[in-house]
Amino acid sequence: MLFYLPLMTDWFFDDVVKHLLRLVSPEAEVHVAIPLPWKGTGLSEHQLAQCIDLPNVHWHVLDGDDHPSLRTKPSSPESLIDFAKSIAPDYCFCRSADVTTPMSFPGKVKFLMEAAIPPFEAGPYTAGGRITLDGPGIFDRGALPALRAGDHLRLREMIRPIWQGLERRHSRDALSRAEYLAATGLPEDRRIIAVPLDYEGQSNFLNEVHRLTPHNAQLILDLAEMIDDDAVLALTQHPLNVSSSRAMDRPEIPIEPALSVVGDRARIVRVGGSGPGGATSALVQHCDGMIMCDSKSLGYALFFGKPILRLSKFASADWMNVYREPSGFLDALATGTARTPNRDDALTWFGFHYANQVFAVQDPSFTFAELIDRVERPVDANRWEAGLRRWGAA
Repeated sequence: MLFYLPLMTDWFFDDVVKHLLRLVSPEAEVHVAIPLPWKGTGLSEHQLAQCIDLPNVHWHVLDGDDHPSLRTKPSSPESLIDFAKSIAPDYCFCRSADVTTPMSFPGKVKFLMEAAIPPFEAGPYTAGGRITLDGPGIFDRGALPALRAGDHLRLREMIRPIWQGLERRHSRDALSRAEYLAATGLPEDRRIIAVPLDYEGQSNFLNEVHRLTPHNAQLILDLAEMIDDDAVLALTQHPLNVSSSRAMDRPEIPIEPALSVVGDRARIVRVGGSGPGGATSALVQHCDGMIMCDSKSLGYALFFGKPILRLSKFASADWMNVYREPSGFLDALATGTARTPNRDDALTWFGFHYANQVFAVQDPSFTFAELIDRVERPVDANRWEAGLRRWGAA
């Protein structure tokens, strides 16, 4: 096995990777390829100390002068591919913004990605280290594989009680629209367009590689020029953009200058109401539509059935009915004809995601055999009941 980890942070190592290494090292020859530290990513003494006792683990420190390029676009991808070929792994597990180079590695290649998509939350006893094993479309959303007859209905029925419980919670606890507008200061006479902003910490090289817009500040400026005076952009911040005590977690380009330029066309919303999900959840309940890039806050728009403009290089399933061009989206909002996600397909997709895709590496019952099975058989209806039960989605 090869673990290729140019985007490794201490947090992701503690939550996910060290548990995977402990799981696989008694059963396999393991190689860990990781660069020197840079901007909160790479090898650290903390990581090595957690694994010094593991058998069969070989560490490869990528220490060339060009090691920072591994976070985005390797300056010498051919040498990386040759290195991987020299190991000849059967399986490659990657934490990498560059998906092109690892896809040329030998063996079966999977990307380790965070699993949670709101508004579904892990139950109180769900084990940590919750991830999915993705292909190169790491931010593709909504896709479903070919399923057997009856599986769509089965997945909907499995997730429906959890979905309905969330609907009851939001209906019971959320502010009314009038209360929400009063609390946030959003205007009653303008269309409200929700814009959840992406995390922009220095270690998030996924943004640098994959985003269409270079940073949140530019996104605000661009969108404000597109909307008419009868609409307002209601922005919610990613928590780490504002609350982290670490400088590397905060954006290098602040949004405040952009907000001062656009005036009342955009404003930050911080009111979360009493329901689950924080400021974004409360906002999406009362918005007329959502504009987003690759944020997982997309899940709120799917759950609440809101029109979506997605500005992304990645695919969105047809059932999501997303808009790709701002003009069509804004015109449809203005005329009240905007497309919304298909509710039944949303149920099916959420059901498939949590029953089939998500697993917790810290779960004591998770085994080496199951990890391999998830690579070899990406879809297995026999794991669905246990998968949803393990998640304990609330």
